[in-house]
Amino acid sequence: MPVERSGRAQYTDILTALRDIVAADSADDVVRAALTSARATARADAAFWMDAREDGLHMVAGSGLSQPEVHALSHIPPDRGLGGEVLRSGGPVSTPDYSADPRAIPRMRQLLEREGLVSAAAVPVSGAAHVDSVLYVVSRARRPVESEELRALAGLASMAGELRERAVERARAAQDLRTLEDDRERSRAERELYLATAESMLSGADLDHCLELAGDAWGASVHLEGPNGRPPRPGNPTVDRSRTTGCVREFRVPGTDNATLTLRGAAATGDDSVRVLAALVGMDLARHRAALETEIRLTDHLVRSLLDGSKDELRTVASGSAGRARSRRPSGGRRRGR
Repeated sequence: MPVERSGRAQYTDILTALRDIVAADSADDVVRAALTSARATARADAAFWMDAREDGLHMVAGSGLSQPEVHALSHIPPDRGLGGEVLRSGGPVSTPDYSADPRAIPRMRQLLEREGLVSAAAVPVSGAAHVDSVLYVVSRARRPVESEELRALAGLASMAGELRERAVERARAAQDLRTLEDDRERSRAERELYLATAESMLSGADLDHCLELAGDAWGASVHLEGPNGRPPRPGNPTVDRSRTTGCVREFRVPGTDNATLTLRGAAATGDDSVRVLAALVGMDLARHRAALETEIRLTDHLVRSLLDGSKDELRTVASGSAGRARSRRPSGGRRRGR
């Protein structure tokens, strides 16, 4: 009967441990719950979790260790101690007296002695084909860790490892989802910026105003430089000195002679977005250049007509000016009565 009661109590502890581990939300919570549950299941005074890497075992978390020198356990070579034995064999190991065990690591022995810990056990947290981590339990009582306890700890560690991996995957998926949401929001904001910039240009707004819109949206100083651009005017709001520290990024404006769109500061945008704005700026410069060339050509015709006294040329110039005026007149307007 005592064995039956002991077994029933042990499985009650295991079920309670699994419940706490399953209820954990994050990978760190899973590890903490596993340490607490391992201590309860193995009647241990302390426990710690170490991840296996190429250069050995690295400390992740501990429970019940009070010594500040616990950082000395931050790294254990892959061929040392109980953890090294677990990595080699892939199964659980234990010792009733760690200080007398030939596998003991000196700095770990000293730490456990200061903590008053004697017996120890280590079980693997196995992945698909290798040991991912090692779960340790240590006690102040000098006693052998029974095989039933080792099996219970190994099962708990296996469950914790699987739930930890799932928590990591959930966190990664949540981060990917947040990244997608951020990208979608950034794309929406950039579309609105392009639309506002295009509307400002079509309404005849100054180019500096358009660049100011981009600078405010991106958190950077944005201005045009080069043969077809101009240096920023003093007091130009697009040249915010608080934004001029950090990196400087330059993008060629299409259709110009080496004019560039320059961003100063940590702009929160990608290169492709700036290239789209540079293309809009290039189209606006081309529109202004075409209008200016037309005005120069008409002025040249007018001057030649005045010098030559050619009325036909004057009528041609006047006709062209009237046609442009009619094309700029809003459509659908009511004519005034004569």
